[in-house]
This record gives sequence, C-alpha cells and structure tokens, in this order.
Amino acid sequence: MIFTSSIIVETNKEVTIVLDNCNITTDFAGIYIKKASKVYINLVGNNTIKCLNEFTQIDDNKVDGAIFSKYDLTIKGDGSLSIESIYHGIVAKDNLVITASNVSIKATKKGLDVNDY
Repeated sequence: MIFTSSIIVETNKEVTIVLDNCNITTDFAGIYIKKASKVYINLVGNNTIKCLNEFTQIDDNKVDGAIFSKYDLTIKGDGSLSIESIYHGIVAKDNLVITASNVSIKATKKGLDVNDY
C-alpha cells in the first residue's frame, strides 16, 4: 500500500497502527501522533517512511520527524521499518519503546530524539 499523505492520530484512547508492507512518502511526518493515551505501531512485512522535502507545518507543534509523537509510543512486530528523513527519524516527546526486530533510520539530524525514555 502506498500513501502520499500522513497518518495523523488525535484521540483520547489507546491506538494500534498496523503497517503491513506500507510505503509512506510525504512532505510532513509520515505518522503524527498529536494526541492519544498510548500508541502502538505494529510492523508486518517491509515498511518505509520517506520525508525528503521541507515539512509543511499544519499546526502550532514543530513537527520535525518522520514519526512524531507527543505521547507514549511503542514500535513492535516481526516486520521491518526503514525511515529516510530530511530532519529527525523518530521524535518522541514522551516515552519510546522499540521491540521490533528491524528498524533502520537515515536522517540528516538525529535518528532518535526522545524526551523521557
């Protein structure tokens, strides 16, 4: 499945996003967790997120990562995730846990930018 726009999460609930052989290419974060109690990204198959152009900001948050989360984020699964970003790879303003077997990041700034753990 190919996406040319972002996945944006805005809820008070817990969310699971399943990436199953997805290719996301966008001028913003491929996945933007604006609000959620907790988010799980489950990787199935080979997945890519590419953010290779200047980001077009859509709100007051300075979104600057291919995956940008303001809340707890867990990346898990047996699949793979390849990230290419003009800025950061994964930005987590809260907690980040990665238990996935294969995550690779190519970023011009930080691969991982995490505030808490």
